[in-house]
Amino acid sequence: MPKELMCRHSIAIWAIGGEDFYFPDNVGFPIGSPGDPTYIIIETHFDNPQKRSGMHTLLEHCSRSSIHLYADIKDNSGLVFTYIDTLRPMEAGVLEIGQSVSPVHVIPPKTKQFVTISVCLGNCTSQAVPVQGISAFAYMLHTHRLGQKIRIRQFRNEKEIGNLGRDDKYDFNYQLTKTFPNEKKIERGDTLVLECFYDSTDRNTVTFGGLSTKEEMCLAWLYYYPKSEFSYCASEIHPKNLIRAFKNVDPKTVYTGAPEDNKTSWYDVISNAKWDDESVKAMQGIQTLADLVGTCETRTRVEYPGHNMEHKFPLFVQPMAASSDPCIKETSWVRPAALPTFVSEQSTTAKPKSAGVSLVPFRFVGVCVWAVLMLSST
Repeated sequence: MPKELMCRHSIAIWAIGGEDFYFPDNVGFPIGSPGDPTYIIIETHFDNPQKRSGMHTLLEHCSRSSIHLYADIKDNSGLVFTYIDTLRPMEAGVLEIGQSVSPVHVIPPKTKQFVTISVCLGNCTSQAVPVQGISAFAYMLHTHRLGQKIRIRQFRNEKEIGNLGRDDKYDFNYQLTKTFPNEKKIERGDTLVLECFYDSTDRNTVTFGGLSTKEEMCLAWLYYYPKSEFSYCASEIHPKNLIRAFKNVDPKTVYTGAPEDNKTSWYDVISNAKWDDESVKAMQGIQTLADLVGTCETRTRVEYPGHNMEHKFPLFVQPMAASSDPCIKETSWVRPAALPTFVSEQSTTAKPKSAGVSLVPFRFVGVCVWAVLMLSST
């Protein structure tokens, strides 16, 4: 994609099962003023698990690349926006949070419950959120087929103050944008934690993060006002910590950055690993304790200080306490006392200091309008 056609700011998100969404009466998305979008890109994900044949070219992009659709499937993709000529008092923005979409998002196979935890760090919100704060009025949660439960937890001054959306019965086929009964205030320095619960008991191999529905995601979008430049806040775990889940791995034989001669990639190590209860438990612990590579960007992809650098996992984020509601069977995660250590480290007391890294193996490119469309012959 040409650089001039790249953007980070989402203005509308739809996925399978989604319905019409209406902004509150006092909020609208601005069009035509200085700083407003001058073009919109629609990114559509087509799912074709049956690998149907009989493709034909439907139309041609200005980039000269063709969109192909199957002859027996009529495509009717698109989003309809309603425009009014009366300005509303508040202008809306959209904040995307969650797990960076890349293979460092790892879910072990044959596991009834595995939780990934992504953090929008206070280091980011303290710079990106306007001084007066922002008010979230709607949210959308998103995983792929393994997702069972999702929740956004909000922390202020290292104390949990509530949630910014949760779904304890998540259904991939029923993804809605939902409004809050009462708007939620997000202030500078707040930490936002997105927890995604997965069930991989039907998978025989590890599942990585990615765009395909056979891969996984852990994302959420918050609609808020007043509009600001803040658009994207995510995290991921560096592969050097992911491979700690396997005791028999010698880190000296694995590369986690640029390829190195006579070394195995971290991706191959995890892809070919033989998972057992101990390695699954270790990988879950890594999700709750390892350093995070934080991402913090504006809607024009300007990076805030601390972007793409390693940060300590905020240890004030503890497992959620059991609900007082007897109808809710609360499940959470357990934090180990320490990260798993390699055999080569077990006789060493000194630990290497964290350093800034540049980790963009398969970074997801944000777009202005985001949609997932499921195709079938019925």
